[in-house]
Amino acid sequence: MKRTTIFLGEADRTAIQAIKDRFGISSDSDAIRLALRVIAGVPNPQLLLLPRAETPPVEEQEHAA
Repeated sequence: MKRTTIFLGEADRTAIQAIKDRFGISSDSDAIRLALRVIAGVPNPQLLLLPRAETPPVEEQEHAA
């Protein structure tokens, strides 16, 4: 395995800790590898970048139709 250096902001470190807590992962590296593999398996990862607030609740979508 090759070692790589990446620079992380506080939000990144918070996200890594959340992954570690949620999945019982002990190392930052394992949490990052899990996140990469999960995202790589998503058919349309662009959908993950949309803010949740912009998507109206299901009831509003049904009334708009």
